[in-house]
Amino acid sequence: LEVGLSALLRPGLSLRAVYTYADYRYHDFDRVTRLAGGGRLVEKLDGRWEPNTPRHHLSTELRLERPSGLFAVLAFRTFSDIEVNDENTAESGGAALSDLRVGYTWQRRDASITPVLGVRNWTRAEYDGTLRPNAGGARYFEPAPETELYVALEVRFGR
Repeated sequence: LEVGLSALLRPGLSLRAVYTYADYRYHDFDRVTRLAGGGRLVEKLDGRWEPNTPRHHLSTELRLERPSGLFAVLAFRTFSDIEVNDENTAESGGAALSDLRVGYTWQRRDASITPVLGVRNWTRAEYDGTLRPNAGGARYFEPAPETELYVALEVRFGR
């Protein structure tokens, strides 16, 4: 289930929000492991949550744009715990993240140049940036940087 909202709060100020609920569970999923003596071990995983997908995810963005080309965006994202293996015996904790970016767009005919300065996770939330589902040796987690500063340049041609 996904629900989105986009609203123009006033000229130059907009709000966007998206909420996703993902009920991804295994159905008719048996894991078969061959044993050394020729036998097999069957694990029934029906009803377990599929790894690497949060059940709840909310993203919001407040954007201020000036006619001069200056803009600022404040974004917030939160997600629930994420299972990292088929058995659902390990999980990555959910998190709430905030990002901020500012930029300026120069427009000339059918071309534009937009430099951007941003900071990701300026509230320094601790979370796993990359997950490796069902990784060997239970090495599922790769922590994300606490705070990142970045500079970007976007160049567009045509409309």
